[in-house]
Amino acid sequence: MEFVDIHRIKAYDIKVFQKGQGGLAPRLELMMGRERAGELRAQRAASAQRVYNRVQAERAEAAARGVQVVVDDTKPDSYVKVRFYD
Repeated sequence: MEFVDIHRIKAYDIKVFQKGQGGLAPRLELMMGRERAGELRAQRAASAQRVYNRVQAERAEAAARGVQVVVDDTKPDSYVKVRFYD
């Protein structure tokens, strides 16, 4: 009896984009309150720092292999990870 490998399609795909973090809309900030808005900003900053660290590690690894890494200097050196759902 042979077993067949099942390749499932992922429900989402993750991409990393080089862009600056946007702010909260003033109305949303008022509805959430200052404390919650501050927590949300801190969470976003921590997430952006984790993605930045990973991008830097991959850049260093690529440079060690002799791969030329091209970076868009016209955008901020900040990165966000976005999930695209199927």
